[in-house]
Formats: sequence, structure tokens, C-alpha cells
Amino acid sequence: MSRILYRDEWYEEIGSEGHYESEFETLLEQEAAQLFADYHWVPFKKTVVSKEDADARKPDYALVHKTYAQWWVVEVELAHHPLQGHVVPQVRTLARASYGSPEAEYLCRRNAALNASRLASLLRADQPRVLVIVNAAPDGWELELDRLGAKLMVCQVFRSDFNRHLLRVSGHYPTETVELVTTCECVPLLPRMLEVHAPAALSVEDGQSVLLYHRGLASPWQRTKKAGRTYLQSVSHPGLSPGTVYEIVRHGDGTLAVRRDAHRPE
Repeated sequence: MSRILYRDEWYEEIGSEGHYESEFETLLEQEAAQLFADYHWVPFKKTVVSKEDADARKPDYALVHKTYAQWWVVEVELAHHPLQGHVVPQVRTLARASYGSPEAEYLCRRNAALNASRLASLLRADQPRVLVIVNAAPDGWELELDRLGAKLMVCQVFRSDFNRHLLRVSGHYPTETVELVTTCECVPLLPRMLEVHAPAALSVEDGQSVLLYHRGLASPWQRTKKAGRTYLQSVSHPGLSPGTVYEIVRHGDGTLAVRRDAHRPE
């Protein structure tokens, strides 16, 4: 175990089983304004349901960027919890769940600083990413969560004899920017193909593949050209709606995502 000397006071590391999950959540709530200064931290204990398998789960918190450019669903975990038996099913459902006006209303009731109209538009247009915050660095979690489109943030807790706490943060930090790369349209009758409106903006050549996230899950898309038009073709079924206009956006960590164009009616 590690310890930290800070201002003549020793802080001992608290192991994963050294406190309850509710205690860990309380510490995160107390420090949320410092940890996530660009976001609204909101309790989010509402049941959400996966559209793919109807599985229902409850997240712990939501992070809503103060510019309403993006939002995250937060799952707080202890490192000794089973990855496959508990964490993965939870994250999979949160990533694939439906979010909209009921969830926006719920969040607004728990944080008066939120703008109801802008939040509802964000939730309808953009599927959240999932952030798992864990109290120690667990083996194998990061790779498994990355396959689900989720990110891992490690927040280790150190406590002094005077019951003061220090937090050591590592891993992923929520990105603050979302850049529009190009709009595209799902080809009618071909839900696995997107016609790209600004192909020069994509950093991928014809015949090469690019990884795109959609509703929290990543899949490879291959760039191809037909009859003078540029397309991205997926080998899997991404669940897009033919004839619908989408946006390809780049997050601050460099990942690319497909989302419905928020400026067009559904």
C-alpha cells in the first residue's frame, strides 16, 4: 500500500475493500466541483432500459458539459467488484439505453443550474458516453470497458489519522470539446452505408478503415468510393435509420462518433 506525506501529515491509501461504495460516492460528490469543473455533476439514480435487450439498470451520476456539447453517464464502482458478473452488464446497458425528455426532466429536478430546453435537446441528439470511476486500479478493466465504448477513471483515496482525505486521480478524464468533422446520410435501403458530405475532412484514405462510435459502441467502417461519391461502409449493423442525416464528430480524446444531426427534425 502507498501513502502520501502532505504538510507534515501522513495519508494512508484506503484499499478497495476499505470503505463502502456509498462512502466513495460521498467523497466524489464533495470534490465533484474540483474534479469536473467544466461539467454539471448530477445524481442520476433513474432506471434506464437498453433498446437492444430490454435490460434495465440504474446509473449513479451524470456529467453534463456546461456548454451542452456533450454528456456522460457515470458508474461508480469498487475495484474488487466482479468485472464480468457486475460491471460489464451494467456498463453495456447504460451505453445502449434510451435517453430523452424523461431523463432530462429527472436531471433538471436534481440540479437547478441545468437548462431544461438545452439539456432535452442534447439527450435527444447525443447518446452519452459512459465513465466508470473506480477506487483502485483493477487489472483488465480498461481494455474490456474500451470494447464497450466506456472509459475508466481511477480515483484512489488516501486518509489521514485526522480523517482528512486526498484523492489521486489517473486514467481517463472526460473530454471537453466536440468538433464537427462532417455530416453524412444513411443510404436508403442500405443501413450499413453512410454517404459522406465532406470526405476531405476525414483522416482516412479510400480502402482504409476508421473506428466510429455509435451509442457507446465502436465498430470499424471502411471508406469507399462509388460513382464519384464517398461512403463509409460498416461490416456490422449499426442501427442507423436510412435516409437520416447524421454527424461525424471528433471528441477531445481523438475518438470519432456518429450521432443524429441535432439541427434537423426527427
